[in-house]
Amino acid sequence: MNAIKYIDGLIKNGRKVAVFSCEDPYNTPFHRDIYNLTSYLHFIVKAGARVVPASLDLALQAKGINAFGVFGHYGVVHGHEVCAAIKALSGDYSSYGPDLKAEIDAIARQYKYQMSLPIKGNVVSWTMLQYELLSRLLPQKQKTLKGTVQGDIIIFCGLVENSHDAKSYKAEILLSSEKNFNAKR
Repeated sequence: MNAIKYIDGLIKNGRKVAVFSCEDPYNTPFHRDIYNLTSYLHFIVKAGARVVPASLDLALQAKGINAFGVFGHYGVVHGHEVCAAIKALSGDYSSYGPDLKAEIDAIARQYKYQMSLPIKGNVVSWTMLQYELLSRLLPQKQKTLKGTVQGDIIIFCGLVENSHDAKSYKAEILLSSEKNFNAKR
């Protein structure tokens, strides 16, 4: 299912949405399209679209967010395979700056690059892992944190495929906890 249409449907049905996405500038067209859907969006951009637990706390306790998504991204843009953060896990990234290295180390603590898969397969695998993390963390936070959004929270994940020149993209929803999601496909 087209990701922009899916998120737009959530918003039109009264959902407040949070999206974790990769900070890569190649994702700008996708990010712009998401922002154009609403004037209220909890948007978290991190290397590799890593889920940030502190952002979940803010979203649940102070922002009333009741739909959370995570988007990995892939493409061969200007001759380089992306996502660079996930691709870095396949080799030596020790020469990266200390802050970027720390971000990639944080990803590496959660995910081991699978050499038997192409980078796209690794990005999808990582994104699914982040979806599972959201699926575990959100119910725990609803139970243990004061003043959180209660009730049904929708969790979804997707993949953004950047064009070779980064001017266009295709974004699809891979998985959603929404009831009847398969019927929408």
